[in-house]
Amino acid sequence: MIDSTCPYCGAHQPVDETRSGREIYCESCGAKFRVTAAAAVDPVAPAMPGGEFHWEGRPVCREQLGMWSLGIVLLPVFGVGLIFLGKALLHMYSRHYTVTSAHIVTRHGLLSIDTRQIAVKDIRSIDVQATVWERLLGIRRVEIATAGTEGVDVSLLGIPANIADAIQHLQLKRGGGHDD
Repeated sequence: MIDSTCPYCGAHQPVDETRSGREIYCESCGAKFRVTAAAAVDPVAPAMPGGEFHWEGRPVCREQLGMWSLGIVLLPVFGVGLIFLGKALLHMYSRHYTVTSAHIVTRHGLLSIDTRQIAVKDIRSIDVQATVWERLLGIRRVEIATAGTEGVDVSLLGIPANIADAIQHLQLKRGGGHDD
């Protein structure tokens, strides 16, 4: 077994040696990364060459924990639970997020798709929010505003807390976060 470390969130997870050289998904944040034999020697490596950051993912399942629970409980009642389970699945699979050191891209929708892309250098403010329940589950809502518009341009729902922290650090690293 190789003790691999996710380069995005730092979570450790054991991986079978036969998976060396293949891409796997992190059990903690859901990010995809390649496992190398070198991971057994030096598990803490930069996210990308040159310290670049890259994360792709969807809202985590636990964000809709209430919907999942209600759906399972109500499933025996004439299949009413299928409505709640369907809503939870739709919420999760209709959203896709890509965060890199240079851009944040959100895709929303199944039949018609709304794609929004923001350059990290253009970010005016990043608001990270979490209810008590979301804090217990380790998830956050991130709202991003740019200098070109008023209000929120992009919302990332149900992302892992460590990814929300990484997004805030990206803005600070790029020279954002200054007071107007």
